[in-house]
Order: sequence, then C-alpha cells, then structure tokens
Amino acid sequence: MSQTLNRVGYAFGFLLTGGLIAYKVSQSREPNAVTALVVILYTVPIIALLLVLFVVGKYISLSIQAYQAQIGISPFRLMRLNRAGIDPIELVHSAIRLHMSHLDTPISEIESEMKMGRDIHLITTAMIATKSTSDPLTFDRACGMDRKGQLDEYLKNAGLLLSEDPNLHAQT
Repeated sequence: MSQTLNRVGYAFGFLLTGGLIAYKVSQSREPNAVTALVVILYTVPIIALLLVLFVVGKYISLSIQAYQAQIGISPFRLMRLNRAGIDPIELVHSAIRLHMSHLDTPISEIESEMKMGRDIHLITTAMIATKSTSDPLTFDRACGMDRKGQLDEYLKNAGLLLSEDPNLHAQT
C-alpha cells in the first residue's frame, strides 16, 4: 500500500511540476503551438485528476479507514456496493466496530445482510453488547433475530438496549 501511495505522490509531483513549467512557458513573450501543447498536456491531466479525486474521494477515504483497521476493501468494491444500493459508510464502520471488538465477521456476510435490508447498526450493537454476557450473539443468530423482529425485544429483556433512539431499531 505504501508503494502505491509513493507512486501516487510521484505522479502528483510530476503533474504539479509540469503544470508550473507549462505556466512559465505560457507566460513567455512569444506564444506558439508548442506553448499551447505544453499547457494542454499538463493542465488537462491535472483537471482530470482533481475530478477523479472529487468523485472517488469518499471511497478512497473509506478504504483508507478500513485499511488502518486491518480490513481489506478496495475503493472500487465500495463504489460497486454503492451502486447496488448498499451504504458503504455503514458497511465499513460496522466492519470496523466488529473488528475492534474482536468479533471478526467477513465483509461479505455483512454485505449480504445489508442487501437483504437488515439493520446492521443494530446487529453490530447487539453483538458488541452481548459479547461479555453468558450468551453472546453470533452474527448469524443476531441476523436471524433481526429478521424475525426479535432483536430489540431480546436486548430490552437482557437490559442491554441503552437508548430508545429510533435509528437503532429495525426498520419494518
């Protein structure tokens, strides 16, 4: 990953340096076809790079967050998930929360449950809350309870549902 970042840094430095050269050439007293070509060859890639970073920046940021938490997911996969109607922010943050709680669950399982419309935030909260109890929830069991609409009731009966926040409840 660091080699990729170094290459990106070198490419950005090359484009920036080329842009400065293009600016100096365009400021010359005798503009000609070479001047226009140099300006075009260096400004178009810079503008294209900025547009790509603007469009893909959110996914790159999420991918870096996942990488720092030792969860491997590429920005391209996150873009594909977004096009499929899955919130990549919720997916990555839920995976990070589970990983940091030492409840490693494959991203593919989280992704498949999100495709089915499960409340992943509630499922991960329930798994983390019941981790230290005598009957911890597995991912499959928590998803099954969420599917049946029993997860809220289970957490209330166990005294683990701390909030009546409607964002934590399964959507019906």
